Amino acid sequence: QKISFKDETERLYDVLGDLHNIFSSKDLLLEILKHSEGHITEHMVQSTIMHTAQQLRMSDDDGGVSTTLDGRSADEGTPFEARGTVDEEDFALLLYLLKRKTGEIATTRGSIKRYHHLVLDEAQELAPFELMAFAGAIHPNGNATVAGDSAQQVDASISFAGWGNVLKYLNLEDVSANELTVSYRSPGAIVDFSHHVLGEFGPPTKPIAKKMGAPVKTSVIQHRAHGSMILYDTLKDLSFREPKASIAIICSEMKTAREFYNELSELSNVRLIEDSEFSFKPGIDITNVEQIRGLEFDYVILPDVDKMNYPDLPRVRRRLHLAATRAIHQLWVLYAGEKSPLLPDS
Repeated sequence: QKISFKDETERLYDVLGDLHNIFSSKDLLLEILKHSEGHITEHMVQSTIMHTAQQLRMSDDDGGVSTTLDGRSADEGTPFEARGTVDEEDFALLLYLLKRKTGEIATTRGSIKRYHHLVLDEAQELAPFELMAFAGAIHPNGNATVAGDSAQQVDASISFAGWGNVLKYLNLEDVSANELTVSYRSPGAIVDFSHHVLGEFGPPTKPIAKKMGAPVKTSVIQHRAHGSMILYDTLKDLSFREPKASIAIICSEMKTAREFYNELSELSNVRLIEDSEFSFKPGIDITNVEQIRGLEFDYVILPDVDKMNYPDLPRVRRRLHLAATRAIHQLWVLYAGEKSPLLPDS
């Protein structure tokens, strides 16, 4: 039997095809589900299979994806939007498969670029495959700086297993660690608030605040629309007095953020942020917790800190801590009904 070297080479480097085969195999995904300790559900498995099938599907006629006159895909905004695409979250998996199959992160067209020094921030949110991909980008004689805060790990799809594992996946051995114990961003009142929110999941010693500021304001509202009425007048006055201020309304869910945006959109410089597309200009950004990691604002408003949105769970504590510590000057917390058990007593 003749074996084409060209065909075998193409199969060797076809890691995208391998990934599609993995994500299309219901038996394999269900086997993974068994060992996921509840983090993966049958619904997730079915969604993955359907999404992968849609990515593999080409157009109905010539095998390509057509475009409109403005250069956008004709599938955009339709159920067929995913076809012919690759999810950016899968790039790390593709690099891992390439390394497993060929022994290196390289193809006949080139190899991954290596750096003598690599800096990783927010490392607590990186999955093992992503960390291993970054490890492949470190020069053999290079090193890395890794920064992060386990108290701000909010991605529900990742289980942070400690900094020792981060270093293991990065293949770093000769390391030294420095724990930052000073808060330069938030004033003392916000540091006290956020440390209380973390509870037993926070550092044993409360961070030292380098500046003082206004106390954290807490308001009880009748319902969400009532909150919008209160915010409208306050934000209108604040924007007039401090036109260069950055203000963030950080909601627990994006659905709530859209509702607040619809009711506050008549204010000047109000922006709804859904895909982390911040302009970093003065004004009012309305978004949810998942969008604001690593950012800071002059004023932060948390408008829905009730028991339903912020129950007493470890991940929820980290989410509330993350949102609160985005404030540089002042934090305002509002809730309707029963307040979150994570809030300090009045």
